[in-house]
Amino acid sequence: MNRDEQERTVRNFSDTASEPEQAPRRRRTQAARLRGDNSEPKQPQNVYARPQPGRGYGDEEDEGAYASSSRNIPPMSRKPRSWDVGGEDERPAPQPRKQQPAPRDPYEDEEYDDYEDEAYEPYDEDEENGRGGSGWWVWLLIVVLVAALLAGVTFFFARHSDIAIPRVIEPVVSAVRSAMATPTPAPTPTPEPTPEPVYYKCRVNTLNCRSSADKSSDANIVCQIGYEDKGEFLGTEGEFTRLRLENGQEVYCYSDYLVEQSVQLYAYLASETAQKIDIPTGQPVFEADGVTPVMVKNELVDMRLYLPDAVYEQLFATERNITDAPLYPRAIPLMQKDTVKKLMKAYDRFKADGYTLKVYDAYRPIRVQRILFNIVKNKHWIANPDTTASNHNRGCAIDMSLIIDATGEEMEFPTPMHTFSEESARTCKTWSDAARANVDYITEVMAECGFNHIKSEWWHFSDTDSKKFMTTDIDLGSLTMLPKQEETNK
Repeated sequence: MNRDEQERTVRNFSDTASEPEQAPRRRRTQAARLRGDNSEPKQPQNVYARPQPGRGYGDEEDEGAYASSSRNIPPMSRKPRSWDVGGEDERPAPQPRKQQPAPRDPYEDEEYDDYEDEAYEPYDEDEENGRGGSGWWVWLLIVVLVAALLAGVTFFFARHSDIAIPRVIEPVVSAVRSAMATPTPAPTPTPEPTPEPVYYKCRVNTLNCRSSADKSSDANIVCQIGYEDKGEFLGTEGEFTRLRLENGQEVYCYSDYLVEQSVQLYAYLASETAQKIDIPTGQPVFEADGVTPVMVKNELVDMRLYLPDAVYEQLFATERNITDAPLYPRAIPLMQKDTVKKLMKAYDRFKADGYTLKVYDAYRPIRVQRILFNIVKNKHWIANPDTTASNHNRGCAIDMSLIIDATGEEMEFPTPMHTFSEESARTCKTWSDAARANVDYITEVMAECGFNHIKSEWWHFSDTDSKKFMTTDIDLGSLTMLPKQEETNK
């Protein structure tokens, strides 16, 4: 900087040193209006701006203009510096100014103008490092101490993991606000449950299946189903029920021969009365007078209708017999109605003592009797159907045992059922005391209820009125099977 520039700078700073702190532009404007100065306040010029071409300090033509403009710069709010020297005599004397009120704290004015000439104050290193500048290290020290404390607590709980760290419970207000802010989702509609399929079963020995509900011709018969074969119910059409068989085939069957799968079927037979026939000769039997015929009856009923709580295990309808093959096409326990009524009394006696009746065999067709006799070939265990009839053939005999209700196991008896040997005879000397006592107990109860026993089989009991019943050879596979009827106990 040359000498002339330095002198001009010193004069400008000296001119403003004695002035009070410069007010913001808005206040200067207001003060000018109070003085009666209608002219607009002159804008301050930046003394630090670089000179423009034609306005440099060395340009004598522009020196007056520059000096004139520099005199319009408002006084700066600072005290004179030690370096403000010289040049005072070269500057025109300042014009006297009206006394202005003391400046207010700029922070009290809510419309504080950011155009306050802070740019004219040089950086004061002493002020920065003095009263207000020493607080930063205090805050730094506090931050370091807090961080060290947190690190120590974290390390302590890490070494002592068995100490439960208390949870920070969020304010209830925050939880409520969060719940209120969360929109309630729309309820998801519950889908309709898929109905379980309904199955129907056949109640006759064989049943035709048709491709359409047309009975005018047998040309539409596509297959047959047997007793208790089932199919999924699809609907009805006239006299027919539409089924989907287990192989996926859809057919039509007569509705009268179908029932729901859960329905228990029972055998129904027509009762009959006829003159007794002598088996060896095949001739009718008369009373002693030779004139009056000897009459017998047949009134077989399904035992399950009268004794539903008894246990039924007909061995001759399974492979667990001496033939290793089923001899009954259906496991149907039949017995004469008068005989089953006597058996009901014995059942009640057994039940009162804590036992349940178990039925192994009842009515036995003559054709099955002949098969067994040809295998055993001993009339003591299997009667010869060609010479005499078994009471099983009449439907008035039963092969039975007892189940202990407390344990669900059978009582101890001398041999398993249908063991055709000397060990099954009542004359056997090798029975245990418990087995013999049980045989004596069951025999006593059955005798009191109207039954006889035989010596060769401990399990066999016959109605004392067996001679009044007809010997028959009924095909169990051809019986009429129907749901339970209410008049069965009459």
